[in-house]
Amino acid sequence: MYPAGDERAVLMELFGVRLKPGQLPLEAKCLVSKVETVRNITLAIEERRPVITKDITIGGRIDFETYVFLDIPIGISAKSLKSN
Repeated sequence: MYPAGDERAVLMELFGVRLKPGQLPLEAKCLVSKVETVRNITLAIEERRPVITKDITIGGRIDFETYVFLDIPIGISAKSLKSN
């Protein structure tokens, strides 16, 4: 996840486009979307699958042997992830 407003930085880095305050990427003829969002839209249309999971990346001191990228159910608590 990127913080709100980071799409402005993406546009600046990739296209040299500076958005005015309050201006959306679409006004610069650009669409900025996360890969997970595009994937979920595709699954919803092609497989009629609802969005019931969320992709997360875990960093820092973790007890997982090999997993730092997880596809977890929406609404699961961070505390419950520690025990998995």
